[in-house]
Amino acid sequence: MPDALGGPRHRDSQGCGWLSDNAANSANEGRQGRWSVLALVEKLIRQIRSLLGLNQDRGEPIEAAAPTPPPSLGSLASDTDALIKIEVNDGCTLEVERRVKELRRLILRDAVVYEGTEAEHQALDWLWVSMLRLGLFSELLHLVRRFDLPLRPEVKTFSEFCERQYEENRRRGEAYRARHPDEDIFTMGCIVWGAEYVGNFLKYNLRSMLSPGNVPALRTQGRLVMSIVTDADGERRMREHPVFHELARYADVEFTLIPPELIGILRQGHLVQHFYILYGMLDHCSIYFAQGARSHLFMIPVDAIVADGSLNNMANYRRLGYECCGGGNIVAETETFLPALDSRFGDEGAILISTEDLATLAVEHAHHYFRSQVLASENVDFGKHPRELFWPVEGGGRDPLRVHPSAVHQCLGPREVQSKALRQRRLRHDSAHVLEPGDDQGHGPATGLREQLHRRGTTLRDDRWTVHRR
Repeated sequence: MPDALGGPRHRDSQGCGWLSDNAANSANEGRQGRWSVLALVEKLIRQIRSLLGLNQDRGEPIEAAAPTPPPSLGSLASDTDALIKIEVNDGCTLEVERRVKELRRLILRDAVVYEGTEAEHQALDWLWVSMLRLGLFSELLHLVRRFDLPLRPEVKTFSEFCERQYEENRRRGEAYRARHPDEDIFTMGCIVWGAEYVGNFLKYNLRSMLSPGNVPALRTQGRLVMSIVTDADGERRMREHPVFHELARYADVEFTLIPPELIGILRQGHLVQHFYILYGMLDHCSIYFAQGARSHLFMIPVDAIVADGSLNNMANYRRLGYECCGGGNIVAETETFLPALDSRFGDEGAILISTEDLATLAVEHAHHYFRSQVLASENVDFGKHPRELFWPVEGGGRDPLRVHPSAVHQCLGPREVQSKALRQRRLRHDSAHVLEPGDDQGHGPATGLREQLHRRGTTLRDDRWTVHRR
């Protein structure tokens, strides 16, 4: 309460009356001085007890804390598996990146122990998968060599090849950047082998990418590199095909050849455990080239039809600060979809088709896999593990949620590509985009919806698609 002169008054610490400002300040200074002395004495006592190893409360010796056990191969497998689940559920957060860096530090500083138990051997069978999914390829090889870990023969074969080829492709990318130091570079990553798949790649995918709004338009923005991972027979078939010579007008081509022993493993297809992980290891050859070249990266499936304008449109989003573009997919029936394309476009020239027309054609030949991903109460065939989700909307369109990126701007390496893809998947990150009506991105021998993640995570509200054939 104020005193008679209008100045504030304070109750003393004993509650016995009121003190003026000066008296209150003097009393407070005295108390603070006594408290400072007591604090110094208590601090000194604590330091003495600590030096003597005495418990501060009872004067008893302090029990030493049990040391944290070093991470084992089994605990590392559990930790990486748990981290992947967090990343899938929550996206590539700063906490996920921090934990990945901590795993890298523990492994490279040789903090992990290995005793060769049966449990550890079983853990190894999923540890290598988890580490690759987290972008820890070099760290995996470090563990394998340090402990001579018994990897599956096919995994060891792939790992040894990829280690050499990744470095080779990175050097090739660096050399390409040195030849074009001041230009934007766009790398198109492709992986395909086998006569049927190479033939479809040339007849459908490549011809659709040669439409005016795709590769030709992209070439006006900078240098274009087709990074193609294939086998020797695939390279020969491509070089002999007329459409390849048309591609050479716009793009430089870099081949990465898969050895016959690796093709032999892959020819077993789904009989090989973790087939798509091994396939993905080879697909990363293009990522390392893009890393070395400090280029933008497109990862368009080779069994896709790309709607006109898609590539140019996705490239333009880099100018708005976006890092990642993803495309929704309609999966079409090969047996009916490809003949429909043939009757419309023949065997020669570019496949020039708008996103709307492509989506319409694809839906007319929709595969059961696509229908199994449509969220509707009447859909009794909804899939158990859908990779994409489609919502019916007014007018017959559907809104897709896409997992994988179609384009990454300024590729910095495999973990960077994965991180941007996971940010995109959560629809939260400011540098991912969902295309709005009027944008034009679609791909799919499939086609193309025009989708990319928007800053605010809004869903698509139109009928533009990506289509894949099966």
